[in-house]
Amino acid sequence: MFEAAALTLNFVKGFHDAFQAVEDQLTPALNFIIEQNLADLSGYAFQLYATFVANSTELKPNYQMLAQSITENLANWSKEMKYLVPALAIFLSTVIAKHPQYAINQIS
Repeated sequence: MFEAAALTLNFVKGFHDAFQAVEDQLTPALNFIIEQNLADLSGYAFQLYATFVANSTELKPNYQMLAQSITENLANWSKEMKYLVPALAIFLSTVIAKHPQYAINQIS
């Protein structure tokens, strides 16, 4: 699923409406994976979300809630979650790079 999603996103990257349609279709499944803490798939879900953020012109409320949840839940950074840290870091660094004002507002 995730390889196909990544290929599809790469193909439609230049077409905003098509990219948005793919994001709209994948978001419920990605949210389910994250909410259910499906360890084998969570990293992929955050990487796909990072792709969505990188190709979006706005920081959508869904992205903001996800970033806030990642930074506020210290359990995300525990030793038991070490497999997920790279994907979390990719997502957060993408949010900060694409929307630096969000990070500034969170620190203030």
